[in-house]
Amino acid sequence: MLEIMILKHDPKYNRSKDISAKIKEESLELQNALKFGDQDEIVDESLDLITVALNAINEQSKDGVDIEAAIELHQKKLKGRGWKTDKIIRFYIEEEKNE
Repeated sequence: MLEIMILKHDPKYNRSKDISAKIKEESLELQNALKFGDQDEIVDESLDLITVALNAINEQSKDGVDIEAAIELHQKKLKGRGWKTDKIIRFYIEEEKNE
């Protein structure tokens, strides 16, 4: 099974500003890794960016956005643009019980 954490909000940070800044930071780090890094660094920075993006999506679901419907619409858009599927990663959302 594949697991990626959705991180809890630290109340000392402005959530929307923090996510925006982290996306920019992680995107720049990934760009640098793609230019100069090794394979492990590229994977690590890619996963950092994915984690921040998933946290941004999670925040929208708290505001009533239907994430499943949004993903279906997004997939339809990509297919409509001619993209073909190479692999599929399946996730399910589970609340963490021990924290």
